[in-house]
Amino acid sequence: MKGVVGNVAPHLMKEDKEPKAPRIHDLFIDIGVGDQKEAQKLVQVGDPITLSDEFDLLRNVWRSRGAFDNRIGTFAVIEALRLLKESKARLEAEVCAVSNVQEEVGLLARAKLLIL
Repeated sequence: MKGVVGNVAPHLMKEDKEPKAPRIHDLFIDIGVGDQKEAQKLVQVGDPITLSDEFDLLRNVWRSRGAFDNRIGTFAVIEALRLLKESKARLEAEVCAVSNVQEEVGLLARAKLLIL
């Protein structure tokens, strides 16, 4: 059984305080099922786990990889820019693209201005 370790994102928490690193009881493992009853058929509290940082398929449906949101987001922006350039459309606007990483811990931006 494979899953993804996660926790509630700081911007979705109801607390008004400064976000802190999650504690062990704040974490969950998403195994790609619809509800708790279905999950309990597959795993039990206390089952051992190991961590992997490789690309993987979950239940032959979901794709998983560390920083996958950043990677797929950057791919989507690059692909949109490629399609726009190939279309040779004349825009009355400047097109800019930005890719950022580690937004959860302070935001490091990797930016390049692209004018098409």
